[in-house]
Amino acid sequence: MASLILGSVFLGLIIHIQSYNFGYNNSYTSHCLNDERSYKFGYNNSFTCHCLNNETCDTVTGRCGSGCSRGWRGPSCQRENIASDSMFVSQSGVFNNRQDLYGPKLVVDGYNDTNRNIHYCSDTDTDNSTWQWWFIDLQEEYPIGYLKIFHKYDRLYVFKGFSVHIDDKLCFQHTDTSDPPAVFPIECYGTLTGRYLNISRYSETKNYIALCEVEIYVCSQG
Repeated sequence: MASLILGSVFLGLIIHIQSYNFGYNNSYTSHCLNDERSYKFGYNNSFTCHCLNNETCDTVTGRCGSGCSRGWRGPSCQRENIASDSMFVSQSGVFNNRQDLYGPKLVVDGYNDTNRNIHYCSDTDTDNSTWQWWFIDLQEEYPIGYLKIFHKYDRLYVFKGFSVHIDDKLCFQHTDTSDPPAVFPIECYGTLTGRYLNISRYSETKNYIALCEVEIYVCSQG
């Protein structure tokens, strides 16, 4: 019995030593199985590094020598793309019904090349519909102030006049008479809190949109 108790105490010490903390002043303990060590930086180690391949970052600035891990951006990799790899996406139609080549998930797969000759972009060209859209359910509400849209570079004319809505609120409306750029950074008309984001375009003639990537960011500018 004594050996069993001592063994239990020893095991408890091992578990305690191997636990990792997070939050302000590292005041919370992680209880995840197979927890992978996260590196910290900044005052009181209050920020988490988000470097490629889980590498360590600069302990002061948070900068990553090899770049940010997937889904993170910014000088210190603290701006999270909350759309990355989402499964909750849809669009008005899929060209040739080829989900693998033109489906809505390609818009959040991390590949933002706007070259139409590679199949990393969606395409809603299915019929004579004048209303085309792409939609994402973020699964919870976020304060959204900034997003970046990547559209096929040689099909920019079909994207003219597009709009972005968060829930039922207008985030942005393209009103310029010229074609939008292939890479279009957008700041909403003020930070909007919502769960659903919709990119759409209406035209009196046949219409489609061809998105290569959409990145959605919350308020953090890091």
